[in-house]
This record gives sequence, structure tokens and C-alpha cells, in this order.
Amino acid sequence: FDPKKPLQKKLVLPFGGVNSDPWKMGWAVDRGYHVLTVDLWNDYPKDPGYPEYLESWSGDDLSQTLNQPKNNSVMARVKAGLKYLAEQDSGSDWGYYLDAQGEVRWNDVILFGYSWGGQLGVAASKYVAMDRIIITSAPNVPIDSPWLKQPNKTPPERCFFLGGNKDGEHKTHKDETMLLGWPGEVINVTKMAPPYASNRLEVDDGHSSFCGRPFADGMIDWDGICEWLFHTQK
Repeated sequence: FDPKKPLQKKLVLPFGGVNSDPWKMGWAVDRGYHVLTVDLWNDYPKDPGYPEYLESWSGDDLSQTLNQPKNNSVMARVKAGLKYLAEQDSGSDWGYYLDAQGEVRWNDVILFGYSWGGQLGVAASKYVAMDRIIITSAPNVPIDSPWLKQPNKTPPERCFFLGGNKDGEHKTHKDETMLLGWPGEVINVTKMAPPYASNRLEVDDGHSSFCGRPFADGMIDWDGICEWLFHTQK
């Protein structure tokens, strides 16, 4: 958290691609968000239907190949991390994201998931009601996986997708976000300024996180789109 930036009063949980390290996401820090990143199970799923994403998030015993205890799940680590930061760095107001009972106030949390992290974001939507869930270059779960059709705790109108139409998995991403009931047709916003009349966006690009990636190597700056997705206040 950077106290010199405008305070957004939202906590961002960023999750990256498969086998990636915890993601600091300075892009969100620079815009005044609290950002908390936690270590977690992050590998290629093997079980039919990919329940590993559900177990990694919640600790529920759903996978035959993953053994993720509840006290070591993503949900538990976020809670423990906030409690620790509230005690160690009280001036940065981490305790704002915990309620009077010490539980995470998920309605003030934004989950940002790229690729593997996007699948985790869909899993999270089944457990908690977040301020918003934003996924890029995702999801890529077997479309007949039963848990995709489970009821959402995060309403679909708070779920957003951004994908690149040059990504080989792009059709899967579109089909699965439609199956999940996320609002709107996929619209190309490459040359379109926000706001947008859909929660499902595409750009002329490939498999990417889009938000906060380096631009020095000639990559396109998608900041305006990402700030709309995050509902960044200026």
C-alpha cells in the first residue's frame, strides 16, 4: 500500500499464471489500492473437472491429487495476512478489510486473476461475494465440469472478463464466461474508450495479463480498459 496515492478503499488479490510466484502487482499499488499476495498451490490440474481450483481457494476436500488443508487455503491465508498486517502496520488501515468478528469483508475485495489465476477467480466466485472479480486470458476449465454451474456467491454482474482474440484459448474463454452467465456479448474494445456496455471484453492481442504489464518492449498500453474494469477512482 502506498499512502501517497489516492485511497481506493479496496483490497486487490492478484493471482498469476500457472507455476508463477505470488504477484505483487505494483500497477494496483500505484493507483491507491491495498494489495495482498499470498503463497498458494499453483500447478497444472489433473483431476477430472479440475476441482483443484476449488480446493486451493477453500481447503474443501474435493481433489484426489491435491491435499490443501483449510487452514492453508487461499481464503485462510488472506484472513491471516490481513490480521498480521493490521497488527504490524496499523497505520496503513489493513484492518479495514476485517469485520468486527475478524472475518474478511469480501465485499471490499477485488480478485484479479490472469490465466491460471482466472480459473481460481471463477472458483472464488462460488464461495464469497466480492466487490468484483476480473479475469484475463481465462477461464480454461473443461466446459462440462459440474462446478462451473454451481450457484455464484459473487453476482455475475460483478464478474468481468478481458481476453485477446489472438489467444488460442480465446473461444474457450468466451464460451465459459457465457456459460457462467457473465453479462453482455463479447465486444472488441481495442479502439473504444470506456464505459462499456458489457462485462466481457476482447482486444486485438494474445494471451496476456493486460493490466500492469511492461510497455517498454512495444506492448500496447491497456490502462484505460483496466482502470474501467477495476472501477478505479481518480
